[in-house]
Amino acid sequence: FSLYYYVFRENISRGRKKHIWVSVSADLYEDAKRDLSDLGLDKYASAKCYSLGNYKNQDTIKQDEGVMFSTYNTLIAKNRLDQLLQWCGDSFDGLIMLDECHRCKSIELDGEGNAKKSSSKTGAYHLRYFHLSFCQRVQLTQPSIS
Repeated sequence: FSLYYYVFRENISRGRKKHIWVSVSADLYEDAKRDLSDLGLDKYASAKCYSLGNYKNQDTIKQDEGVMFSTYNTLIAKNRLDQLLQWCGDSFDGLIMLDECHRCKSIELDGEGNAKKSSSKTGAYHLRYFHLSFCQRVQLTQPSIS
């Protein structure tokens, strides 16, 4: 398991109700649910993991607890970030995990909230919350002395 699964488990065990997981591919949503189940959170994974992509952008998300999964591409669509922040509410204290954060793009929005420009610079959305986790795979090797 990756470290971020344990970070989620820790935050859930501390009673934090809502969490955000942003990654590069919608396919990783099912993988994340499976891995959370393997950590003993099978009921949580099956009942309280949601994909922002499964909601229409004008929908009000009514779930009061869980992990909201999104891709970076979903978040740059019109009103999606606002929709996610509305779901979080003012008392949000959960984890925001930016998986594969090196693939996140800096986005400039026009006055209507549409993505106007995307650059190749790595960046993140300006979020006012704490408990951020930037995750990137790192390979460790055994040092050797020549």
